[in-house]
Amino acid sequence: MVSFQRLVYHYSGLPMGIPEKWMRQYNKGTAPTVRVTQKDVDELIALFDAKYTQLLEDLDKGIFKNYEVYTTSTKMELKSVEDSIMFCLVHEGLHVGSVLALAKLV
Repeated sequence: MVSFQRLVYHYSGLPMGIPEKWMRQYNKGTAPTVRVTQKDVDELIALFDAKYTQLLEDLDKGIFKNYEVYTTSTKMELKSVEDSIMFCLVHEGLHVGSVLALAKLV
């Protein structure tokens, strides 16, 4: 969610709507350092739902007027909010794949 907010909103020149504690915990380059509680999971799920709804509303409103070109660590150049949304879907899919693979080991 942090990457999504940064790539979609920050590089569009818009405020990122995510609490600072999640930014610190899940920003690029971080690694797990604390145990996640059920309360954290519930909060994150609610935040995911709210941010998805917000994105749909923001797309309908047409608030994404500008985009600062950004090159990802995998050398993919994002030139628009549409590029960033597509990249985020792939990015999140990689996380899901990792979780599913780890779950098979448990």
